[in-house]
Amino acid sequence: MLEPIIRIFEDNSALIRDVAAQFVRAVSQAVNTRGYFTVALAGGGTPQALYELLARPPYREKLPWPQMRFFWGDERCVPPDHPQSNYGQARRALLDQVPAPAENIHRVRGEWEPSAAAEDYVRQLRESANPGEAWPRFDWVFLGLGADGHTASLFPGSPLPTASDAPALAVTADYEGRPAQRVTLTPQVLNAARVVAFLVTGRNKADAVAATLTGPRDPRRWPAQRINPGVGELLWWLDQAAAAALPANPRKAWDGIGGFNSLLMMADSNDLLPQIQTNFAQEAHKPRNAWRGKKLWIQCVRVAQAACEGRVLLIRTARR
Repeated sequence: MLEPIIRIFEDNSALIRDVAAQFVRAVSQAVNTRGYFTVALAGGGTPQALYELLARPPYREKLPWPQMRFFWGDERCVPPDHPQSNYGQARRALLDQVPAPAENIHRVRGEWEPSAAAEDYVRQLRESANPGEAWPRFDWVFLGLGADGHTASLFPGSPLPTASDAPALAVTADYEGRPAQRVTLTPQVLNAARVVAFLVTGRNKADAVAATLTGPRDPRRWPAQRINPGVGELLWWLDQAAAAALPANPRKAWDGIGGFNSLLMMADSNDLLPQIQTNFAQEAHKPRNAWRGKKLWIQCVRVAQAACEGRVLLIRTARR
């Protein structure tokens, strides 16, 4: 099971810019390697801000839209022009603003009866997969987190996943008065992704974040714990409010090489590596014992944070 890499930001705008930079990098790598990029989108306020950013320069010009294939992690069973439609939200904020081919957009037919919509979505997944496979391996999956711990449309108390589950299911759930009939991808599909990216903001999510990442394992109560990719990357982007209930543990704030490399990737995406290199050159003249043992990670944090000018507050890994 992968250890999540957690990125904590002071404000939403810095968080969204970092997600956008990492997303553009992943798209470029996938298209260069495989010729296409497959993503499962999510609904919600934080993803909408990301979609609006990606639809504007310079991101709009950086992304190879004809090589990108769009799916959704879940959908409410409402018409596509309904305010609660995840597809409708993404279409207005992003897809109508960029040259994404219509044949590359694979939405859940939310206007259909739920079981029929789920069956149709399973068909779309199968037809987009490699021969003999039931679904495509997503290059990137966006997920959110509800205050009750749900993600996609996997809700507390719902049956735990089994190997016989279909890749998409019709479910019923009541959350904050929103439409109860939904279609969701199942954990076996989400856990096969190359990157699973949780975007979570707001103090009302803080307890669910802490329970999911550092609490006892209880995937029936906290469904986001069902997302445990065997390979790939599991990334959590949090604002300071959503991270407020995470236990303070500065010794694990940067987990050796893994945590520091994660920061360097973030810095590179913001064109900050030259400043990091300069800072390291300055630190290299200090006494040797300043870079030994337990003090090494402290120096890494100080050097890298100075270069990043406070854009990221913390990058850490979570261990239960």
